[in-house]
Amino acid sequence: MMKAMKKMLAFTLALVLIGTSFGFQTLQVSAAEGNEVKEPQVVSKTDTSITLQTQENLEYALQIKDEKTESLVWKWAESTQYNLEKQTVTFQDLKADTDYKFTCREKGTQEEEELPIFTLRTDVQKNQDSSEQSESSKEEQENQQEAVTPAPDTQPPAEEKPQEETTPPADTKPQEETTPPADTKPQEETTPQNDTKPQEETTPPTDTKPQEETTPPSDTKPQEETTPPADTKPQEETAPPTDTKPQEETTPSTEEEPENSTTTPPADVTPKPVDAPSAPTVASVTDTEITLNTVTNQEYAMIQDGKDLAWQVSGVFKNLKPSTDYSFVARIKTDTEISESSKPLKVRTKASSAKAPDATQLFEKTDTRIQVKSVKGQEYSLLKDGNPTVWNTNGVFENLSPGTEYQIVTRVSYLEEEAMPSEISKPLAVTTKLAAAKAPEAPQISGRNETSITLQAQKSLEYAISTDGSAWKWQSSNVFSGLKANTSYQFISREVFDADKAMPSKESPVATFKTYMAFQGSIDGIKADGTYYRDTKLTATAVGTGMNQTSPGTWDTRWVPKTWTWDTKNYSSWKSAPYDVTFVLDKVGDYCLTVGYELEEYVSGSWKGTGLTRTSSVSFKAIAPVYTITASSDKYGKISPSGNIEVKKGSNTEFTFTPNKDYKVSKVLVNGKQVSIKNNKYTISNIKSGQTIFVSFERIDGRQIPKTGDESQIILYAVLVLSAAVVFLLVVRAQRKKNHR
Repeated sequence: MMKAMKKMLAFTLALVLIGTSFGFQTLQVSAAEGNEVKEPQVVSKTDTSITLQTQENLEYALQIKDEKTESLVWKWAESTQYNLEKQTVTFQDLKADTDYKFTCREKGTQEEEELPIFTLRTDVQKNQDSSEQSESSKEEQENQQEAVTPAPDTQPPAEEKPQEETTPPADTKPQEETTPPADTKPQEETTPQNDTKPQEETTPPTDTKPQEETTPPSDTKPQEETTPPADTKPQEETAPPTDTKPQEETTPSTEEEPENSTTTPPADVTPKPVDAPSAPTVASVTDTEITLNTVTNQEYAMIQDGKDLAWQVSGVFKNLKPSTDYSFVARIKTDTEISESSKPLKVRTKASSAKAPDATQLFEKTDTRIQVKSVKGQEYSLLKDGNPTVWNTNGVFENLSPGTEYQIVTRVSYLEEEAMPSEISKPLAVTTKLAAAKAPEAPQISGRNETSITLQAQKSLEYAISTDGSAWKWQSSNVFSGLKANTSYQFISREVFDADKAMPSKESPVATFKTYMAFQGSIDGIKADGTYYRDTKLTATAVGTGMNQTSPGTWDTRWVPKTWTWDTKNYSSWKSAPYDVTFVLDKVGDYCLTVGYELEEYVSGSWKGTGLTRTSSVSFKAIAPVYTITASSDKYGKISPSGNIEVKKGSNTEFTFTPNKDYKVSKVLVNGKQVSIKNNKYTISNIKSGQTIFVSFERIDGRQIPKTGDESQIILYAVLVLSAAVVFLLVVRAQRKKNHR
């Protein structure tokens, strides 16, 4: 009797301590001595994250273990972890039901000693077998506690391992007592019947084990009653489960101990064999955990070489190895029925998450589009509220907002059915360009000439020129030089912009302007540097560039003759075509004719002067007229000068006659008329035209001389000489023949 009462009191005390432990906050703060820092307020927390309320000018850090040095270091929160609007900081990727240490310091300092330390605990991971529990788990826990409290003689909760029940409390390590199994939530420890399905609560009294109250003490294992759970509960609140985690990960484990998961039928009932169920099916797979779909009244086991099947009601199998094949079987098990194992189900765990690659790099961006440098085997996503959105492999993100900062992350591509999601890189912050500025009005012309065009300058604009409307050359100056004369050019303008921060501004409408026609005025009718006789009558015609245009258009130009100057003294002008001037070279000397031209442009359907002028000149000279006198004589004397003689108009020319020996001047003919001579000389005076002069000679002794052209005697003499020569030759020949004989 005393023994039963002790058991009842011990169990009651354990339940009281377990229940009261839920009244304490899981947040425990231990500040460093000497530092008075306001305890941070927990805004929210889950089994994988904790969000704290931040204070002004403070930054926060989480204590982690350095993988290289295996020492504890502070990892300070990055800017992406802070929410400036809500004044919060969030730490993610934490382990469930684990104590973590946090600290804070003033921004801009590098102090990491004597910092305040805050210990916070993450929530317990949600039970993956919650589908087997009732929708209102809290109410059931309360009901189960009430049901257990009035029956202190019932067995301890099913979570306690048989080994622990048979071991005296002194031999039980505090870590084992204070650290719940990796698959068992702390709430399940405080609620003894959490691991027992609601159906098991409603099964016959064998599930609540009233028979154990009537069985001999050896069956009820009084050692279980001598290990009060109350002694271990407070330690569970303060001891970080991280101390025991490595031991749990060394071997595969199930969510529930097989001994606690099976239902023990009454001693006098033998289960009836039934057919084996179908092979189990998979609900979910990770790199270290496989969850099977559970069916009422079925148990599940993982096949392990050389080991007996460890049956359990839960379909969750944890602490598995990545990329490893596992086989599972199921069986039917009730108080009255039991089956053989089903056919095995082979399941392969996923590969572990690939390590995060380096942050991606920007390739190009616009106001609504960002493209990063894509790497084969990686995928990319935008962050929204710190979380990835949609992943792609080309690194292109479109339909974005102008002038907005976006954060882009990358990870190693993976097959969802074969591997866990890869770790995410650090984000790349990229700000889209500003939208293109509004287009200005079309440029206006300010001035032009043969080789340049000047546009009206406008503040904050830049200008471009093109000859074909496709290839544009931009410049900040409104003056375009080095152009071709009489050539049309197209011009546009736009707002000046920073190519790194904004899109090219929208372009203005096109304006077309034309350079002036190059001046090439000429004077026809007079040979440049020519020579003309005095009194020559000349007619000169002025020709302007572009005067032959028949269908002029806007911005066309031409050079029109306007004035002329003769020898810098005579001046006149033209008002219309023809642009001729006639004059007589009345004096001997040098002359110059200069014509003045004005540039006209075609505006509003007519030609109008621009006031721009040029001149063209031609130089020449006038000389006195020149006449030719032909002087000759017969063979009996000479005339000097002789031959063709050029003389100026109005001049005088003297001729001298020299007869041969024994001869004298017979007569002199000028223009066929005989003239008188004196001292064998004759002068032709005031020459106004071409002249001829001939002189003949005669013998002084008065003998007759052959007339010019009478050759009869000469021929006779020649015939006689030839005849004599022939006779002589004949005689010589005859004599030679005779001598030979």
